[in-house]
Amino acid sequence: MPLVYYPDCGQETALPVYVTGVGSDYLQQSVSRPTLTDPQILISVSGTGVVTVDENTFELPAGTGFYLGCGVDYHYRPLDGGEWRVDWVTFGITAEGLRNALFTARDFARLRISHPDALHKTFRRMFDAVSLDREYGGFTGSAMLYNMLIELNRSVFDVPAPVVCRNPAIQSVLEFIEAHYADEITLENLCEAAGGLSEQYLCRLFKSSVGQRPIEYILRKRIDIARAYLDKTDLSISDIAVKCGFNNTSYFYRNFKKFTGTSPLNYRAAALKGQD
Repeated sequence: MPLVYYPDCGQETALPVYVTGVGSDYLQQSVSRPTLTDPQILISVSGTGVVTVDENTFELPAGTGFYLGCGVDYHYRPLDGGEWRVDWVTFGITAEGLRNALFTARDFARLRISHPDALHKTFRRMFDAVSLDREYGGFTGSAMLYNMLIELNRSVFDVPAPVVCRNPAIQSVLEFIEAHYADEITLENLCEAAGGLSEQYLCRLFKSSVGQRPIEYILRKRIDIARAYLDKTDLSISDIAVKCGFNNTSYFYRNFKKFTGTSPLNYRAAALKGQD
């Protein structure tokens, strides 16, 4: 049964972060608002949703998440009118240092979920805490939210391990990308790595095996590596762009903003603040 609750926030507003609304296994319909008043985390539980923010559109299949910052214009809806169930939480952050140290400093961010079943249970426990215990539930739920933000922050800033695929042709393609992400890669290169598959068949097989189109996967890989350079080195933005396979710096900026919700410069600034 879908669960939604908006607690009456009182003393909880003195906390660094506190829950203002929570939903679990909610059957999400199309929602469009000119301005989001509270930051929101949205986790796709089943089905697929589509989120549009800042003129960028993202698909959210089950097991993925999205962060929407305060003040952004957004629209999300089920894909092709299908059934889409989500967990969500809206919240306030009173600690400016915490806001800037986490992904919450961004306008929006895609979230990789390592353990979706465990996260789904956390949302249910958070809902039970704030809705059933009117005296201390807000504090308990806010503590859960704080821990959730820390864990989700890892999914935004950590470079993921290479994908492993059971299909040998696609696995060969993934290994080729891993070795050559800094070089120019064409579909023809990928077809050769796959043993001579046609471009059309390769794209269809790659999407069904990995969940992304080949070009999207390559872009994500390059952006993930770029984030690591921004976090761990003082290389210039243009040097990082070249090392990650972007020969055009403006193209790098555009794709970095598309996939992370912020610019490379703002990302590095936020990372430096988090290290202070």
